[in-house]
Amino acid sequence: MTDHLDVDIDEPSRRGPLLWTVVILGALAVAAVIASRVATDYLWFRSVNFQTVFTTRLGAQIGLMVGFGLVMFAVVFFNMFVAYRLRPKVRRANLDSEFLVQLRDALDRRSTLLMAVPALVLGVLGVCPLRASPTRSSHGCTAPSSVSRIRTSGSTPPTTCSHSRG
Repeated sequence: MTDHLDVDIDEPSRRGPLLWTVVILGALAVAAVIASRVATDYLWFRSVNFQTVFTTRLGAQIGLMVGFGLVMFAVVFFNMFVAYRLRPKVRRANLDSEFLVQLRDALDRRSTLLMAVPALVLGVLGVCPLRASPTRSSHGCTAPSSVSRIRTSGSTPPTTCSHSRG
């Protein structure tokens, strides 16, 4: 009779197509939402003849997101790398199970990947702009959201300000 604990850790696991389908559909939904917001913003800026403002703003946002995402990734990865190198060495004699020894060997071989994945996730999450409310400037002005934008006859975009201009 075969022992059920004799599992080769290096053997790739097979996952069904449901997980990949959900991940792909989720990514497509997020991409559709982002594309609709960008397209709506572009059309609004174009309607008031401020396309260059939109493209400059979009380029700056993308550049800052990529730059700070890379910085966040590098900081998290470097900290995990240092922590991994400075970890206390476990003697193999203390491990009671051969399965635990195999697991530790498999994790040691994939240590770079195991450090890069959380660093990448934190790098992406650290720069994602999640806005629940309209954008506010430092003096209390509220820029119109892409849902409630109305075409104006003036040349400047409408804003709602709570401060008095002196």
